[in-house]
Amino acid sequence: MAASATMEQLGELTRRLNEAEAWGLSSLECSNYVDAIRSCFRGLELPAVEQLQIVIVNYHLEHDIVEALRNRSHNDHGVRWSNWSSLALRILLMKYRYVSTSDAVATNIDDLVQEAMSNLWLALDSFRYQSRFQTWAYTVISNCFVRAHRASQMHKRAVALRSTSLEQLQDTSDLPPPALVPSPEDETASRALAALVQTVLAQHHDTRLGVIFYLWAHEDQPLRVIGDRLNLSVPRVHALLGQALQLLRNEPTIREWSHLSS
Repeated sequence: MAASATMEQLGELTRRLNEAEAWGLSSLECSNYVDAIRSCFRGLELPAVEQLQIVIVNYHLEHDIVEALRNRSHNDHGVRWSNWSSLALRILLMKYRYVSTSDAVATNIDDLVQEAMSNLWLALDSFRYQSRFQTWAYTVISNCFVRAHRASQMHKRAVALRSTSLEQLQDTSDLPPPALVPSPEDETASRALAALVQTVLAQHHDTRLGVIFYLWAHEDQPLRVIGDRLNLSVPRVHALLGQALQLLRNEPTIREWSHLSS
């Protein structure tokens, strides 16, 4: 196992990356980076040098986002959480689509989104920039679905045990669990929702909204890649994506899809 880095190495790595990547940080800003990263590992050893470089780069790219989410008085706090609430809904709906109707998690999707966002809030203090924030947050949200699905399955098994004989249990105990595959009804609903989303966005005078949303939601492309394809800056892509999401949130026919019982 590689030895953990020292504070001196953290400072030196930060200065080197600042030069190599042309971040343009002042000496004071580099020092602030060092203090903030060390604070993330309070009570813990710093990672090895190779991993620490990743931490520094991730911190540079995403500390503004994380700070806005953590700080209730931050100007972007509400907007950031609104964006992540929309993303949580998209992640959870996608996972619902790949669970057959008979296996669907027995809970309201709105409640599950709220639970996922609560889990994200509670876990924020444990984020140490060892991965991209989106990857980490996706895992937190996905784990919320996994726990809900597992609880639903345990409940169904408990009900089944009360009406199943010992012989039946023995006959089926070696069978593998059913695969979580989309049912034909789920696939049809998913296609209908995608078509509805594109119809709503196509009505906007800026045709880039539909393209950007499709690349982001269906091809899971990062904003940087989308910007490269459309010759747009990342902030501009972010703004247009936010505009597309707001249009969808304001569309009554889209909002109905957040209630899976309909």
